[in-house]
Amino acid sequence: MLTAFNACKEDTTSQRIVIKGRPTVSLPAGKTYCGPQTLTFDPEPGNHTVLYEENFGIISAYNWTVNGPGSITFESGTTASSPYPVMGFTEAGIYTIVTTVSNECGDSESASQTVTINPIPVVSEIP
Repeated sequence: MLTAFNACKEDTTSQRIVIKGRPTVSLPAGKTYCGPQTLTFDPEPGNHTVLYEENFGIISAYNWTVNGPGSITFESGTTASSPYPVMGFTEAGIYTIVTTVSNECGDSESASQTVTINPIPVVSEIP
């Protein structure tokens, strides 16, 4: 509340101010799979649950990156800027998945998850 006064008059006004916090995002602990996998990141409880918190702002951008030995594909019409992407992994290896969210003020926050794709065992004939 602000009050201004002089010898003639006093006047008061108030205005609600909302302080917007940095958005937050979280991903669960790392997961291990065997063979090619299609992983769905979504808000439902499961292996790849993504939790977003706007903190009085509006999340205006999503960005997903994947670092690992092989390339991945975004599937089911999703992209690196989708809030809940579907990713296809075809090569064995350890992948680090990072998601970054930004709000309308330009504040951002990131979270990561490690996914290990083990090769499918191959049985060889004994000579």
